[in-house]
Amino acid sequence: NILLSLVAIALLLTAVWGLILANRKRVLRRRRSEFFQKNQNKGICEISYGLSQMLKDAQIAETGLDECSDDVEYARRMEEMLECIESGEYVQFIRLTQQAAYGRERMTEEQRQESYAFYRKIAVFLVQGMSRRKKFWWKYMKCYEIS
Repeated sequence: NILLSLVAIALLLTAVWGLILANRKRVLRRRRSEFFQKNQNKGICEISYGLSQMLKDAQIAETGLDECSDDVEYARRMEEMLECIESGEYVQFIRLTQQAAYGRERMTEEQRQESYAFYRKIAVFLVQGMSRRKKFWWKYMKCYEIS
């Protein structure tokens, strides 16, 4: 009876883990298709939105940044808070995103790749200071690419 219960628990845990992995794969595939859709402008906008969601999940986007008067001030504050990025890097990302969202010219694949590299750089930085439990949550529940 005890052995049967242990086997049932092991099977249940295996099934739950399989569901978690399947969900992670589905979310990453969907996010990647949004980031790398045919329209580079929309893809860059999706990367920007994904970055803002990630910063919210890391509870960084809420730390006194709502008082910023404009996007450049917001970007400069983020540069101060995120030690992994250089001065002017977030401002450049914001400007590129605004150009993609509101400009008439079509963005290039290189610009989208730069935006994605910036997104990944911040994701990797954010996870470095996390506890194992939070890293697990970040990777498997929030489905961020961290490696």
